[in-house]
Amino acid sequence: MVCKYCFNVLLTRSEIENYIKKMRRVEHNYISRIVLFKKIFKEASKNLKCPHCDRRNPVVQKLPKISGKIEVKHSVLYTYSHIERAK
Repeated sequence: MVCKYCFNVLLTRSEIENYIKKMRRVEHNYISRIVLFKKIFKEASKNLKCPHCDRRNPVVQKLPKISGKIEVKHSVLYTYSHIERAK
């Protein structure tokens, strides 16, 4: 996941450096690379707030396919106030 404002990956600088080291060490087979990319995506999608610009990112939802098109909805009206109250 990438920040919608500064276009950086939603991981801290140290996490990015660790994953870059792992990517360089990983074997060049297809399955190990896919597993690593899925792990990075899962870790980055947990963050709601960008560690670089400290802005919150809107929630993005995939809508069902209509006539073969993939549609994505950016939920701008969605607020994070209920999440902040839970913390």
